[in-house]
Amino acid sequence: MTATDITTTQRPILNSTTASKRRRSLRIADSLVVVGLVVSYLTSSSVLLHALVSLSWSAAVGWHFWLHRKWFKSLARRLARGRSRKSRASAFVTAAISVELSAVVIFGVVAWLGPRSLKGFHGTLGDILLAVAVAHILLNLRQLTALVRRRSTVIDRRFRGASTSAQRGYAAGKAASHTQGAAKVEFLASTPVEQELQVEIDSEERVTIFHGPDAVMEACPDDDFTMTVPASSDIIEKVFARGPVEATRTTGRPHCFGCSQERGDGLGITTTPVGASGIWGSTWTPDETLPSTGGFVDDEVIWAALDCPGSFVATSPTGTSAEATGSPSLDAISVQILERVRIGEQLAVVGWTLSREDSGVDCGTAVIDRRGEIKAYAHLCLSISDANTPHGL
Repeated sequence: MTATDITTTQRPILNSTTASKRRRSLRIADSLVVVGLVVSYLTSSSVLLHALVSLSWSAAVGWHFWLHRKWFKSLARRLARGRSRKSRASAFVTAAISVELSAVVIFGVVAWLGPRSLKGFHGTLGDILLAVAVAHILLNLRQLTALVRRRSTVIDRRFRGASTSAQRGYAAGKAASHTQGAAKVEFLASTPVEQELQVEIDSEERVTIFHGPDAVMEACPDDDFTMTVPASSDIIEKVFARGPVEATRTTGRPHCFGCSQERGDGLGITTTPVGASGIWGSTWTPDETLPSTGGFVDDEVIWAALDCPGSFVATSPTGTSAEATGSPSLDAISVQILERVRIGEQLAVVGWTLSREDSGVDCGTAVIDRRGEIKAYAHLCLSISDANTPHGL
């Protein structure tokens, strides 16, 4: 995919209060569905009680479906794009549950009021529904188990942005690793390094990272995220022609994994304007010391590479001058990784301004190979504070 093949869709930032309420609602709905199914079977000997429980359970399932409507739409899109067997199986089970739910409600009422011969058919439908529900639980075991327990993770000090907190691009990639496809991450506080973080995943693949009792960031799938990358082939050639850019100004981030050139174990990506094009860029060649799997750098590293180029653009008053004003802090980021990056591959990393307001700056960034093919792109929302404020805090 080349720079001109993508169209732009602006996405809103997550609201942490709304997300928290949604998680509570999802937990309640999921619990009611499971408990209702069990109680419905335990009361099957009493026609009246069983009918009342079944109708209540049906209402809980309907609420459950309503709360998960966005997940179902996402599942349908993945199915249309020919995604994994698990997606196809989940879609089949979801459709089966919908059909069975309707049938059980209809025949439950008929069996209660109608002839005795229909009661056996109602029981058979109930048995089928139980089997389908078990299959649904098994297919979504990771999300469902996360409702009753949390996972933990630790971000190594190597991936810091400030002295004690993680580089936000890398931290966002860590949160997004629990989702599939494009993802959006919002930061609620700084993410500490070398400390245990709790990972909570709900049934819609919404991820919340906690440090102690406090949420530090939230991630969710963002299948609709697309963006125009305005860097032409001529600009990309100029970026490759001049090679890696040495820092021409003090970034205030000597510890940063993404852009510090004072470290020997970071990415060292420092971008500068490419003429008067409004594009900032530099080259980057991932080395073998970076986290990788099968010769490809881990996705978290790509998220990290997409972070700092936006900060350089955001702190330029005009978007074309290397002079800096203020200190940037990443508030939210959406990333789409189109193709994995190989160790030793020569790449161009570019950034540009999307919009600029008093409250902050929206930037776009991308990683592009020598053929002009886009490997990944991002939409960053940054706030600009006093120049003495450390990056990422």
